[in-house]
Amino acid sequence: MAYRTKARSHLCFFEISPTVATRNGVIFTDSNAARTVQQRGRGVQGLDLIKFEFVRSHPVPWDKDWFNFCQAEVLVPTLVGMSDVTRVAFVSEASLSEGKRFWGDQQRPNFEVDRMVFADRPNQSDSIDFSHVANIILTTLPVSNDSAWEDYPNVVTFDKKTTKTITALVEVWVLAGARGTMTWRPSNQVDETVFAQTYKYRWFPGTSLAKMQEGKCSVEVRLNNILWTVLEFEVV
Repeated sequence: MAYRTKARSHLCFFEISPTVATRNGVIFTDSNAARTVQQRGRGVQGLDLIKFEFVRSHPVPWDKDWFNFCQAEVLVPTLVGMSDVTRVAFVSEASLSEGKRFWGDQQRPNFEVDRMVFADRPNQSDSIDFSHVANIILTTLPVSNDSAWEDYPNVVTFDKKTTKTITALVEVWVLAGARGTMTWRPSNQVDETVFAQTYKYRWFPGTSLAKMQEGKCSVEVRLNNILWTVLEFEVV
């Protein structure tokens, strides 16, 4: 069901222990449970209704059978709690960092980057066909088109006495025409760009440290107005 949604949202996937499917009252459906025409059942009989050849196949959204049967569901009538979550999968390090920031200090399941979960084709992690932020770091070093793909140490604290500018080095994979928006807080400086081609880029807007007040600050990155990451840093 995420085949189209993942291109319009910032998703992560909660992986649930398969033991949940053995509970009393669990129902299996061969397609979307909201369809008018469907088959459903309990136990092994219900499980046998699922057409796994469609669930596991390469996407062919123009094929009506694939579209219907890849949406087989497991309906669990009881609470699925956090103890049933084996892990949460993210498409990139930037996405995982945003998940941790959003979750806060509460106890959480294991967070992992697993690109395979987001792939359009099974077992092919390079078949991720939607715009996303892969990584972001902050640096005081100059960045140019010639040096953008070099390794830079990530800096989290900036001293106004010794530093004049901050550069955010953002690695993205985007579809042609995707719009990137970076907002610095609390100065509210906004940098925008439109990526001309479907490709992997490193984008490196910067800001003057004089515009930033001392204390906690942040930089926010969006693609097509979808929030992908907020990187916090400190100015002293």
